[in-house]
Amino acid sequence: MYQVLLVDDETSVVDALAIRIPWQELGIDQVFKAYSAYEAIEWFQAENIDLVITDIRMPGMTGLELIGKLKALKSRTKCVLLTGFAEFEYAKQALQSEASDYLLKPVSNEDLIATVRRLVEELAEEWEEVSSFQRASYTLKENLPLLRANLLTDLLGGFKMNTDSLSEKLHLLEIPFRPGDGYCMLLLRMEDEFLKYENYGIDLIEYAVFNMAEEIFGADFHVWFGKDTHAYLVLLIKVDSNSAQALDSGRALLESKAAELQSSVKQYLKGTVTVLLSNQSLFPSGVAEVYDTMLLEMRKIARGHNGFLKTVEVQANKVYIQSLQSLYEPPMFSQLLEAGRWEEAGEKLDQIFAELSVKWGDSVEHINEVYYTIISAYNYIAHKSGKQLVDIIGLKQMELELPQRRFMDRFREWALSGLNAIRDELDRENRNANTAIIKQAQQFMEERLSDDVSLQAIANHVYLNPGYLSKLYKLETGENISDYLYRLRMDKSAFYLKNSNHKIQEICELLGYQNTSYFIKMFKKHFGVTPQDYRNSL
Repeated sequence: MYQVLLVDDETSVVDALAIRIPWQELGIDQVFKAYSAYEAIEWFQAENIDLVITDIRMPGMTGLELIGKLKALKSRTKCVLLTGFAEFEYAKQALQSEASDYLLKPVSNEDLIATVRRLVEELAEEWEEVSSFQRASYTLKENLPLLRANLLTDLLGGFKMNTDSLSEKLHLLEIPFRPGDGYCMLLLRMEDEFLKYENYGIDLIEYAVFNMAEEIFGADFHVWFGKDTHAYLVLLIKVDSNSAQALDSGRALLESKAAELQSSVKQYLKGTVTVLLSNQSLFPSGVAEVYDTMLLEMRKIARGHNGFLKTVEVQANKVYIQSLQSLYEPPMFSQLLEAGRWEEAGEKLDQIFAELSVKWGDSVEHINEVYYTIISAYNYIAHKSGKQLVDIIGLKQMELELPQRRFMDRFREWALSGLNAIRDELDRENRNANTAIIKQAQQFMEERLSDDVSLQAIANHVYLNPGYLSKLYKLETGENISDYLYRLRMDKSAFYLKNSNHKIQEICELLGYQNTSYFIKMFKKHFGVTPQDYRNSL
């Protein structure tokens, strides 16, 4: 559905068009009304307007000038000019101003409906082209390497995804891995010689390493590349057969090619890499576990002991003491707090405590691990918001002693209580901040009535996007900025008429109206009498 803006300094024309045309049937979801070009610009900045129907002859700014300004803001907008003058010069100017059509007033319903229907169809065709499958496919192919690497990073981090969704994503990204496939993991650490490179330089080096790996492994294996959060390079290598003989020969071949990659990097890129190669696992359930084991082994090889090539045996049945999976799988608890996703943060706590109760309820270390992670996240979000945590949740709630942590219900209650206190405090602060912004905007309008009080100027003053400011103002006050500005001008005009000897034209200028006749029309619409009659009545 689309949105239309009707613009005319004759209020009766705008109001009539809004009522008499079956906009919904034409695919128009919402109709906005503006009674001047300046008000039209404010609506245009605040809303996603697709179609503008405007008069040519308006005080202060013509429809032709208005179209020029609107096209500069959003070139895809369709504009229709209405005028009572049929001179060729107007038609010529209309075409030069990129108007989509030109209709003579009084325009018939049939002509306007036909024009709107045609322009809506044009809009639909243009957006269909923009969002077309071909263009989306082209964009997807352009970004395939990055998207593939991001998916691998998610899997390494333990991101949960059901089998169907994962298979669909793998197919879309043209990654030749499927659930149940055998694979080996290769973890590469760029050593000291490469640390001298700046970000751009190291990116090129890493790209060269990936190209070498593709050349070396690609003839015998499918390879999936990525980079982890520690700046290690990660390769998943698909193994096609699960037979013992194939595994032995495949392992020997992989080790040989890993050594070849290491040698090629040394020869052509003048640096060393430490390489770890895992044994075979099944995709995707073991990816995060294999990766964690590889990281553990990589930490054992200190930097400076360069050029190692080591095969790591990841034993599927071996029991490890592990951290809580739900505590560290993305999205992290601190990330949910930072994004203000309070409901999801509460669900995250439920997951953490469910796992803690079932698996590690008797482990003091795991209980402490959860406690310090949560209190650290609360401190982080409080300090980032410019506050002390103790001021938000209180001194008694600040800490929970170990004996109390061992009672899961009490521990969980403490965590949720802290979450609710932080949410309430930050929501209150946001409301106060919004109130301050509204007051700033209103003060700016009151002090600058005779100057530029456009939506853009007000937004610049409070350092916000015009569209966001417009929606925030309506949410907080229940009225549009243009409504407040109109009411403010009318109140001020009544004040000047009562308490000053200013002429009508002078009052018009003090209120920021550029056309006296337009001011008189708006005053009469509001008070029911002209400004002079209003003054005389006093």
